[in-house]
Amino acid sequence: MTIANERQLDLVQTETFLLATYSLDIRGDGIGFKLPSLVADVRAAMSGHEQASLTLEARLIRSGYIDEHSDQYTNTFEVRKKQWLEVRDDFPRITEADLPKGVNQVSYKIDLESCGPWVLSADDVLEVFGRTYA
Repeated sequence: MTIANERQLDLVQTETFLLATYSLDIRGDGIGFKLPSLVADVRAAMSGHEQASLTLEARLIRSGYIDEHSDQYTNTFEVRKKQWLEVRDDFPRITEADLPKGVNQVSYKIDLESCGPWVLSADDVLEVFGRTYA
């Protein structure tokens, strides 16, 4: 998983940080889904949870996703694996506080296979959402 910068997984603005990860295969045969349909499904799942919806929209904008460009997302994908991770203090990440003076705009990769201790079950995710956004 590629992390764009030292602020992406920082807990400065939130106490609870759940990360949904999808391992995807690009399909040449057109079987699967396109990015706009996945975004629509996630938005529907966030319906009724105003703070979660606002956070989702902010992160979509930050990642460069723009609804007006949805016709340009032409690749079709198939989900190979999906999982939820809870980002907490010991999660493998680099934050702004970790950087020496003069270093910034750090991008890096996290090996999802090494993230077992932070994987949540579906029931755990629902419990966290209920506790956080109730």
